[in-house]
Amino acid sequence: MIHNLNLIGIIPLLTLLLSGCSDEGVTVDEAWIAEAPPNANVLAGYMTLENNDAQHRTLAGATDGPFERIEIHRTLHDPQTGLARMLKEEQITLAPGKRVVFQPGGYHLMLIHPQVALKAGETVPITLVLFPGPNLKAEFLVRRNQSHL
Repeated sequence: MIHNLNLIGIIPLLTLLLSGCSDEGVTVDEAWIAEAPPNANVLAGYMTLENNDAQHRTLAGATDGPFERIEIHRTLHDPQTGLARMLKEEQITLAPGKRVVFQPGGYHLMLIHPQVALKAGETVPITLVLFPGPNLKAEFLVRRNQSHL
């Protein structure tokens, strides 16, 4: 009987201690695509990825959505010439507890050859390919292009 009472007292304590170890994996926030003219050949997708795992996770690509293909890109700015260029990234490693922001002028998903015109207010499903898995399905909101702000 006393042995059972000790277990009853320990279970809530273990639950409390382990609750801080919950593993949400990788999360995506503020996923969006800038609206573009209907004849645009490429669009860009932006988001914030956060690794809530205790291990490194790798974004190795993206699939789905109404695009011929999706690539990970990064914009680099040369301070001497003032010119920008894009580099294709094969993958991005997310350290435990860290986040990577995909934003104009930095990392972005290059959405190549959209099969349909995307209008502001619509959502587009894109699956982020992660290693180790599982993959992450995200809804990207199409927003009016406000690059002039």
